[in-house]
Amino acid sequence: DWKAVNSKTKKLLELNDNEALRKALEEDDVLVWIGNFKKEGYGSHLPLIKTTSILPLSPRDMADLLMDSTKVKSYNSMSLGRTDEVVFQEGVDSEAGANGSGFILDGCAKIVRNVTKPPLSKKLMD
Repeated sequence: DWKAVNSKTKKLLELNDNEALRKALEEDDVLVWIGNFKKEGYGSHLPLIKTTSILPLSPRDMADLLMDSTKVKSYNSMSLGRTDEVVFQEGVDSEAGANGSGFILDGCAKIVRNVTKPPLSKKLMD
């Protein structure tokens, strides 16, 4: 079961009006829900967070934003920061094996670590 986190999300969902929902998203609103896993398993005690928004970016700019660890806080207010642990290949426009990396796929390739502080949680999450 998903529950609206804020009053704006709750109100828009109660209206059941697709036009009002579309207008809110076009005005840069972010709808936020919180839920739980239905099955037991590793991490199933942690809350799930679902969001919906419209980002005015091209696919290339979106990929660049998501891969740039210095920009994480601009789109994830719960993030306390993300670090690049291992970088195999830098840049979303890089070609396979660029700079002698030996990597076999195009684009950025790295292992990252993100620390978050979700709402309703007292613990930091990696």
